[in-house]
Amino acid sequence: MKKFVAMLLALLLVLVNVAALAEGPVVPDISGVIDDDVVEDDAANAATDSPSIKKTYTTTGTAEDVYPTEKLQFSVTPKDASYPKVTVGTNDEFSVDGTTGEYTIPVNVPEASVYAKAGKYHYTVKETGAEVTSQAVGYDTTTVFNVDVYVYYKIVDGQVTNELEKTVVVYSGDETSENADQDAKKDDFANTYSVGELTVTKKIAGNLADPNRVFTIKVTLTSTENVANDITIDSSNATSLTAETAKNWKTKEITFTAKGGQSITIKNIPTGVKYTIEEDGESTMHLENNDATTQMNNANDATAYYVEGEVKTAKAIGTTAASETIKNTKEITVPTGISMETLPYVLILAVAVMGAAVLVIRKREEY
Repeated sequence: MKKFVAMLLALLLVLVNVAALAEGPVVPDISGVIDDDVVEDDAANAATDSPSIKKTYTTTGTAEDVYPTEKLQFSVTPKDASYPKVTVGTNDEFSVDGTTGEYTIPVNVPEASVYAKAGKYHYTVKETGAEVTSQAVGYDTTTVFNVDVYVYYKIVDGQVTNELEKTVVVYSGDETSENADQDAKKDDFANTYSVGELTVTKKIAGNLADPNRVFTIKVTLTSTENVANDITIDSSNATSLTAETAKNWKTKEITFTAKGGQSITIKNIPTGVKYTIEEDGESTMHLENNDATTQMNNANDATAYYVEGEVKTAKAIGTTAASETIKNTKEITVPTGISMETLPYVLILAVAVMGAAVLVIRKREEY
């Protein structure tokens, strides 16, 4: 069927050239470039008379099938500024909903009558990014799609009429539609989206550590660009959690409570997002690292309950899972021998015991 259509178009174009009914450029033979991108062969776009291009997202990192919700933007450049306007999507914008990694975007070409005369009209299409740039999305701004609109005169009962028709060919690369390698043709604009995850664990240590004590920990995520996907939080191993997971933010706070050994995992965080982790408590000490440990030898000091830790310097989520541990230690040293510091008190106690013993003995002798 396609070969028949191609031969028919080739014959039609030859007749058009011979008849010389059109002014402007000579319409080339396109019989070698008829493929699925031609409007008449694209059943999905037959109703709108528009060809289409594809947009895909590929997710990398620690999660799969996580995509942003954003409005992509495109530029359409005609070879000649006088050409009728061709648009992509809705006025060179296209909204993706974040539920899939692949979208079909229509290329909107005016009716043939708008072109006024027969000829080949060439346009180039590029992706320029998004209306609001999203964190960790790599936009495909280098791929160029070519759109060739072939306008010719309609043949009715073997006679060339003054009514114009059109055929649209979409292809990529630097070649023309006449000699483009259709087998090597690139199908789509391909964007990448990289996400990671963060696990925060509470640990306690020491012979006075209370396994039932509940700690309050706050995780703050900070992004330079808009976060365009929902994050997910696994808090099944925590006491409680307070957080909103909805997308479209640059700063998000996640507060949870946990006992020693408990943790939460925050998933689908776009890479490059920075985080700080801080813990509320009776005593706070900000350390340069996240391993806040110390020896506590004064059990009667209410302010020396635990050392509270914080990842003071913000760290960035990478393309692999990140893990941070806040470890608090409460320890008291139990004396195991007599030191010079305790010897005087031991001697006093011994003298007192001996004196009491002497008094008891004398009283017994008196009776």
